[in-house]
Amino acid sequence: MIRSLLVIIAVVALVVDGAAQRTLTVFQRSAPKGEQVLQQGAVRVNEAAVRSLVRSGERAVKMSLPMPDGADVTLSLVRTHIVAPGARQTVMTDNGPVHSALGDGLAWYRAEMPDGGVAVFTFSASGEVSGLVNMEKGRYLVGRQFRDQGSDSYVVMRDHDAPYSCGTPVESLSKQLDQLISEAHRSVKDLGERLQADDTVVIELAIEADYDLKQGFETVQRTSAYITQLVAVMSTVYEKELGVRMAISNVRIWETPNDPYPEEMGVFELLEVFVNEYRTNMTSVARDMAVFLTSRGGQGGIARTIGGICQEDGSYCAGDVLRYVSNYPTWSWDVGMMVHEIGHVCGGIHTQSCYWPQGPLDSCVASESGQCVTQDQTAPARGTIMSYCHQQKPNGGSVILEFHPLHRSVLKSFIRSAPCLGNAPQPQQCTLTGVVRDAITKQPLAGVELNIEPIEDEIYRQTPPTSGDTAVQTDGNGRFTFNGLGYGLYQIVVPAPYTTYPITLSDPTSTMGVMIADTLVQFDLVVVKGRTIELVISNDGDTTPVQLNIFSEQLPGAYDYTTLPVSEAGDTAIVVRRAIPIGRYIVVPSAIGRSFTPNKVNVDVAVGEDPLLIRFESSSTLPQLTSTLALGVGDRVVIGKVPTIGLTGGMPYTMTNTTTNEVVNSGTIPDDGVVVIEGAESAAYYSIMPQVDTNQNAPYLENTWVYPEYGVTAAMYVQQPRRMPLLAREYNMSALVTGFEPLADPIILRDRSMVTPRPSEVALPFPLQISDRTFVSMSIAKNGFVVLDGEPFENWVTNPLARLENAQLIIAAFAGELNPDTSAPAPWRIAWKLYNEAPHRMIAIEWRNFTIRKFNWETGQAFDIGRFSFQIRIHESGRIDMVYDKAEELTEAVTAQAGLRGNDVLDNQAVFSLSENNLLDVRATYVPGGYSQISMLDASGMVKGLTYRWDIGATSVESDESSMIRVSPTPSADVIEIHGVEGEASVRIVDLLGQTVLSKDVQQDAARIDVQGLATGRYVLLVTSHGKPHSIPLVIRR
Repeated sequence: MIRSLLVIIAVVALVVDGAAQRTLTVFQRSAPKGEQVLQQGAVRVNEAAVRSLVRSGERAVKMSLPMPDGADVTLSLVRTHIVAPGARQTVMTDNGPVHSALGDGLAWYRAEMPDGGVAVFTFSASGEVSGLVNMEKGRYLVGRQFRDQGSDSYVVMRDHDAPYSCGTPVESLSKQLDQLISEAHRSVKDLGERLQADDTVVIELAIEADYDLKQGFETVQRTSAYITQLVAVMSTVYEKELGVRMAISNVRIWETPNDPYPEEMGVFELLEVFVNEYRTNMTSVARDMAVFLTSRGGQGGIARTIGGICQEDGSYCAGDVLRYVSNYPTWSWDVGMMVHEIGHVCGGIHTQSCYWPQGPLDSCVASESGQCVTQDQTAPARGTIMSYCHQQKPNGGSVILEFHPLHRSVLKSFIRSAPCLGNAPQPQQCTLTGVVRDAITKQPLAGVELNIEPIEDEIYRQTPPTSGDTAVQTDGNGRFTFNGLGYGLYQIVVPAPYTTYPITLSDPTSTMGVMIADTLVQFDLVVVKGRTIELVISNDGDTTPVQLNIFSEQLPGAYDYTTLPVSEAGDTAIVVRRAIPIGRYIVVPSAIGRSFTPNKVNVDVAVGEDPLLIRFESSSTLPQLTSTLALGVGDRVVIGKVPTIGLTGGMPYTMTNTTTNEVVNSGTIPDDGVVVIEGAESAAYYSIMPQVDTNQNAPYLENTWVYPEYGVTAAMYVQQPRRMPLLAREYNMSALVTGFEPLADPIILRDRSMVTPRPSEVALPFPLQISDRTFVSMSIAKNGFVVLDGEPFENWVTNPLARLENAQLIIAAFAGELNPDTSAPAPWRIAWKLYNEAPHRMIAIEWRNFTIRKFNWETGQAFDIGRFSFQIRIHESGRIDMVYDKAEELTEAVTAQAGLRGNDVLDNQAVFSLSENNLLDVRATYVPGGYSQISMLDASGMVKGLTYRWDIGATSVESDESSMIRVSPTPSADVIEIHGVEGEASVRIVDLLGQTVLSKDVQQDAARIDVQGLATGRYVLLVTSHGKPHSIPLVIRR
């Protein structure tokens, strides 16, 4: 609603007179300083003092808050209001609604901190308190501790963000971000901004709390207090960042389970139920925005629109707060989620969006609305409100309760121009300019026509139209300029024959979205000249949805798909026109209950003015519900630093029903790299896997699963050249007990005098020769692993065997998020030492007295547990020992990573546990992706002297039998002979992907095994004789 400044001042603002503030004793420590739980302090609340404050309604008081580090913070609290005049609370009971004035029995106070932070507290007439303190050294939460504790038992706890998920549909901070946030955005200098600088806009919220939320807090009173505290903190954030306050106009709480929100639904489905409820039954409730809150496990939040503030069908969002909200205070987690979702409704997109003109504002997660940041390019960072950096919390990421400066500009403009709020005309004074370049030649292109229009659909709303030209042409230097734009999301349309690059098939037109968040925006375009194709599928009027699978080196990943428009009644064909780049394409249509003639088309798109015609005939297969499936195979090659994927064929393939494990189809991939399989049962799940030559190649992308019933009718397998011969896979691991002794007089790399998370770089004291490699350096990571001759890993890496950085050998003994145990009897350290003389030298690296961090995803808290000491011993002979001291101070289960990884995606051996609490009962094997961990329930699982011994070459557990069992010939082609077998033995041949491809029992020396059915490649021969396992490398070459 539009409100005058006088009303705003009367309702929201507070002027404190010069009277002396009373000092109120609310909190008292429950334990002496130094006996606090990690990062939290137990306190007791003086409930009588709280009730007195609520009754008196004093404008200003002083209060001392005990902090977890033992210090006390004095807060000068000023009373504030977060309910609108006449605001009502409705409790839905079994006997009907019960109405009351909202805010009765509650008081809200806030304090400005000397360091620029803020504190917000809610006090209840029942004597309860909740609060958030946001200061330079961190965010702290204040709330009740456990339900089974006394009513006055509270905790002051440092906040840890939990990994909520934002479900709003969409398409590392830069080093300059901290400076940007601290400075005023230059658009504030504009006249319009200066005129509005002192205005405060109030957004009135209607809050809906379902039965699950009320049950989480047990009582209506606690639920109401939680809601008002949540809004009080959100209002503080928006006022500081945007000059916007929030006030509650209405709260409805469901005390009866008979609410309109089905129990089986999650928050992302419930949003539409909520919107329909409020558009149908709650139209009389005055509001600028409606917010739904539930407590169904902390799934996350979702907004109905991006930019739909004040719209009758768009101004809605929903949040699923943590289920255990009454056990621990979670205001900060919930606030972060809800200010994020409200930010969407007010016009904000994610920071990881490719719509930002200079690329994503951070890279904490893979980008959306494009492929500008891939998953392997992500890294933790300190993000802002509209980011996903909370999902990198275990790796060191975090989120500050501030908007990115570019978001501030957009949100201010949307809010102040919203018809129910400021209703000010949105300024259209922004300019978008850039250069159009050819994707192939990299040269500027003159005479390219471009159009611009605001993106307006079910999700994106209220971006203003341009007041300038909507169509321009690039000049002689390839430059274009659009004037008269407002703040918001626009799309540049590239008409044929040009198309944006990389191309996408999902849109009928070639467009590129761009967020305008500044008065001058630079945005360059990369395009490629193509040709229009006209695709015609004659279908006799059938309206079954058709999916078009297209394979081409012109596409990202060499594959893309699109769902074609559904035929209208009476149409006899589907007709689609698209501009695509010059090149070769393989087109495979698919639909449930339909077949196509031909089943694929190879088309060479050459330069030309006339549309190129591609035609298919479609016919019914009913009553059989079958589909056409396809598999593409590609070679990934890196030229310079630019990766390319080209289609390749000629290798065998098999298609397996993944439910029954039955091979239902097999054959050879055609030379064009795409095999088409017709007549597949649509309701089944399949894997279509080519056989690759693992002597030469390794998997890069294994998207080989298809699910026709769910629209996944094609797969893409991409292989890459092997980096070099295997190393980690040549080792054999045995678990045993030896001895553990701390290093005496070692070289100290890290201790309390040299605290840093950065890896330690060490030149090896001698050239270390292992197999065909010579190592000269090592990087020792705090998190329990060593990298030999490679690029140092980021200090947050905890799963090194799963990383694909360039490293010749990775040795992980106990990899996890390790932190020094500063309370251990002996000082913590990372150190190394050289033992013995050539040729028996040994390098020992030691981690002494470290804890491992665990993260509770439900409560959003991290804590350090256990005490671990261990060594990695690298012998001149190539043997590697991982030796452990007895674990201590461990009261619950932990996991860590142990194993080896070489310089190839296929070259790893990860250790995994076979028993719940015995780290001697383990096995080491190749694990696709390298994701595997050892685990133990308590300290007894890791005994003193536990050793994982890695021997190089073909050996058995008994080293003196290493030459007994052998295989010939090697390399092999047709038949192999196994020598040295006495009595019965079982033989398994395992490929480098970890799959058993042949099993056989043998009973005599020189046992012969036919291997003609095996593809060319590297294998491991596993022979078990007299209960002892033997591992022998096997090469098939033809």
